[in-house]
Amino acid sequence: MTEELSEKDIKEARIESKKTDKRNAFLWYSYDMADTFFSQTVISLAFTPFAMLLGVSNGWSYVHTFIIVSIFMAGSNLLVAILGPIIGAISDTLGKRKPLVIIAASIMVTATMLITIWENFWWACGLFVIANFCYQNGRMLYDSQIPFIAESKDRSTTQAVGGALAAFGSIFGVVLGLVLNGIGGTEKWSPINTNIWELANQPIPEISLGNYVGSFLLQVF
Repeated sequence: MTEELSEKDIKEARIESKKTDKRNAFLWYSYDMADTFFSQTVISLAFTPFAMLLGVSNGWSYVHTFIIVSIFMAGSNLLVAILGPIIGAISDTLGKRKPLVIIAASIMVTATMLITIWENFWWACGLFVIANFCYQNGRMLYDSQIPFIAESKDRSTTQAVGGALAAFGSIFGVVLGLVLNGIGGTEKWSPINTNIWELANQPIPEISLGNYVGSFLLQVF
């Protein structure tokens, strides 16, 4: 038995793209590349080492610091899992996706830029939670735009091309990091005067986990 379409569903279907606009597709691809730049450069490569150095500079052990950083990362993803569907429902109800994508991206970029302004572990982790939350939700809203970017028969191809080009965002992020490090080192590009970068040149001591996790949880709770 086929359910009757609501007036809202019919309206949504009418405004879906009837042809694939190359300009819109290019803009969609470019956001995908920029988005992947964040996930590869900030989430995968930059934030964890930076937060680890801040924690160790506070006198914490590597394991202690890693557990706290992991808790912040998991907490950010948990917020996405809880609030993501709500944000998606609001977007569907309003019928507005582009403004929400722009807002999410703007907050993500701003929070990321502010991470290194203050040499403080909790500050950095808190801003990362905000940046990652906006990244994940912005990604969801961005993906939901495909019906308005390409017509039905071209959607799979458009998404495939976007996914393939997104890899260039990761490559650019890695290459840019290597170039900046090669030109002047990490210290030159840091917006703050800090000695934590010296810790990066020190060997990580051998770590025996043992019952460390259990004892850490007991200290926390």
